[in-house]
Parts: sequence; structure tokens; C-alpha cells
Amino acid sequence: MATEAEGRAAERAIIQASDAIDRGERRLSIVAEMASRYGMEPQAFEATLRATVIPKASKEEFAAFLLIAKEYKLNPVLREIYAFPKKGGGLSFVVSVDGWTNIVNSHPAANGMTFRVLNDRDGKLIAITCQMWRKDREHPIEATEYMSECNRGGDAWRQWPRRMLRHKAMVQAARYAYGLAGIVDPDEAERFEQTYPAEKRSTPSLGESLKLVAATPRPGEPKPPPPPIPPQPNDDDDDAAAMPGEDMYDEDGVIEDGMGYDTTEERDMDRERLWEAGREAAKGGMASLGKWGAGLKLEERELLGDDYKAELTRLAKEAGRVDEAAAGGGVT
Repeated sequence: MATEAEGRAAERAIIQASDAIDRGERRLSIVAEMASRYGMEPQAFEATLRATVIPKASKEEFAAFLLIAKEYKLNPVLREIYAFPKKGGGLSFVVSVDGWTNIVNSHPAANGMTFRVLNDRDGKLIAITCQMWRKDREHPIEATEYMSECNRGGDAWRQWPRRMLRHKAMVQAARYAYGLAGIVDPDEAERFEQTYPAEKRSTPSLGESLKLVAATPRPGEPKPPPPPIPPQPNDDDDDAAAMPGEDMYDEDGVIEDGMGYDTTEERDMDRERLWEAGREAAKGGMASLGKWGAGLKLEERELLGDDYKAELTRLAKEAGRVDEAAAGGGVT
């Protein structure tokens, strides 16, 4: 007959075994949890994913794939997240445009997004800016993507260039606005494979690979260029006097470059410098802006461009109206 002490020891052993089993079930429950979300049996759910969106995955890769899908509430059956083999082995986990849109719209702080398109004078697409609005932020977070940097020359870019560039701008703005990490779009995954081929890199862990892909800049990109400024109409004759300049396009509609730049990055950096100086001048009103503009060289006027000059003129007018309101109690 068991003693009371032996009975208590047996009871403790049963409880410890039960806890161990429970911990094991929790470790193995990611498949069951994701399957129940879509009303499927775990085995059928795993078989479906392995046959469609994540073939030839190891157990560890499959678990990591599901953890990412769970973290961002992505539906792998709808291909909001999927995988494809990498050169040299392993898998890349990619979030489709539908997945990125789902992440943004599902966030409790999401408050909409807007897009600005910048074209040249012939209507050729130059850049698209996406603004992400959050309920808990006073100002939007924005990102600008340039056609010259993003166009990969494939069929999709030839047929739908504006849609493709709009998607790129939306993905970058979403990453900045919501701090998204460990996920990439298809373009980023392909760019990583080209920039870091398998024979030139060691084999990092899955988490390190995802972080490296997300943080990989475009080759030769020192920092993001300033956001494009939408065209503004010049409704006063004194606008031209405030910001004199020549046409920045040649007869073929190509931007003329008279300052001897070797790279687009160098030109963008000088344009940013002029833009910042112009904004400071515009704070003093039209007279201040006109004095600054008169001191520009011809090449600097061409580099600044009509769209930026029109925006500086608008800022100078607004500054003048503020000064008048402060001095006279309002604008009549």
C-alpha cells in the first residue's frame, strides 16, 4: 500500500508530465493554429501549402513561413505570402502586393494612403510618391520611388509602368510607417539574389537572411532623394521674375545636363541642396525668393526644374500672406 508521501510524489509526476506534454503541444501548434484559422485540418492544410506556395521546404523553413504569416496575419492560401527556391539552396519568403495592402489596411492606426505622380513635360513617368496616414501621427510618412531606379525591364514594367511603380512606393511607405521587418516584395527578393549571389556569400540563418534582404539598398544609392513636388500653376506675371530660368528639356524631351554629372546620385544631391536653399529664401516672401533666384547660374536653374521653381513660388506667396496677416490683422 502506497504511503501518503508516495501518493503526493506520483501526483507531482503526473502534473509535471502533463505540463511537459502541454508545452510540447504549444511548440507544435503553429500548423494547427493556422489551419483552424481557415477551417482546415492540420494535415490537409500543410499538404495544401506544400503543394502550392512553399514546395520542398524543411520543417524549420515551413515553421518559419507560418510564423511570419501568423505575425502579419497573411493568408498563404491566397498567396499573400509565398516562397520560391533561392539560387544555391533554401527558400525566399515573399509578400505579394495584396499581402502588403492587407498588412496596411489591417493595422489599427491605418488612416489611408495617397499617391502623387511626377511626369516630365511629355507625360513620361519620372516618380511616384506614396503618403501613409496614421491616426496617431500628425503628419504623413512618405516614400518616393523613381522609374529610372526601379524599372527592371520585364513585361509587367513595359505594360503597366505606373501600376508597378505605385506598388513599389506603397511597399516602401508601409515599411517606414509601420516598422515592418523580415518581409520583402518580389522585386527585393530578386535584387538580393543578383547583388549577393550564392557563391559570394556564406549561408546565414533564416532570420539573418530576411533582415539582410529588407535592409539591402539599391546599388549606388547613398540616401533617398527629396520628394517630388507636384506642378503648380503660375497665375501672376511676377512669378517669372521671382524665379527666372530656361527650359530644362532639349528638343527630344530629354533633361539637359550642363553641369557634367557622372551619376544620377550626384545630380540629385545638388538638386536637394538647391531645393533646401530655395525653401529658406521663400520663407522671406517673393522679394527674398526673387533675390535668391537672380543669383542662380543657368545650370542651377535648369537643374532645379520648373516643378520645383513653381513650388518655391507658391511657398513664397504663402509666406507673404502670413506676414500681411500678422501685420494688418488679416488678408483682404
